Amino acid sequence: RSADVSVRTARQNRQQTGKQRQAYRCGTRNGFIRDDKMVRILSGLFKGRKVAVGSFRLSAREAFICASAGYAAFFTAVLIMFLSPTAAVICGFAGAAAGVPVGRGIIRRRRNKANLIQFRDFLDAISNAFSSGNNLKQALNETYANLSLSYGPQTMIITELGKIIDGLDNGFTAEALFDAWQAGSELRCVADFAVTMNVSLRSGGDLKAAAADCRDILNGKIDTEMEIMAAVASGRNELNILSVMPFAVT
Repeated sequence: RSADVSVRTARQNRQQTGKQRQAYRCGTRNGFIRDDKMVRILSGLFKGRKVAVGSFRLSAREAFICASAGYAAFFTAVLIMFLSPTAAVICGFAGAAAGVPVGRGIIRRRRNKANLIQFRDFLDAISNAFSSGNNLKQALNETYANLSLSYGPQTMIITELGKIIDGLDNGFTAEALFDAWQAGSELRCVADFAVTMNVSLRSGGDLKAAAADCRDILNGKIDTEMEIMAAVASGRNELNILSVMPFAVT
């Protein structure tokens, strides 16, 4: 009899997982969730395997700007140093190839800095929403509405909150959606927040206290990381100025 119960339970779990996948596909076709990254993450979670995501890619416009800047920098440097237009044109193409990875790193750092600021505002907003006596879904909706007044629809925090809310409407668990968020993000504070909330959800803990603790602890970490990034950027700017000085003197 116990074996029959186990088989019946496993069959029900498979049927429920199939219904969740089908609901997610329908939600994707109907426009609830539009990001292919989210599709890969959630499909990998339901299949029980990790999905490699989070690789930073430039848009065509950004790649063109980086390549053009690299070409212009190498062309100018070679032309000033060697007074050879032919060599400058040839070296310019090498500069264009080198400009793309350098520009990717610059844009990546700037975007991560902007995402940190957005996530800090998210921590304050969701902590205030839980303090008002809302449950998880109500707090997420209220946070989404408040942050939409400050950030556009293409920003990181609005996009990720929209995915989580759409996933909850389509029958996904909050734990899977928080795991998907941290898997697709490069910010460590997002992973810390997701792990804390998932532990509270699984153990039936106080979400209000968990959100307040996350806000207090992670805000300190974010402030420290912002100071480190500012110091590194200052040193990098000084190095760039020193690198340009020989060409300016010439």
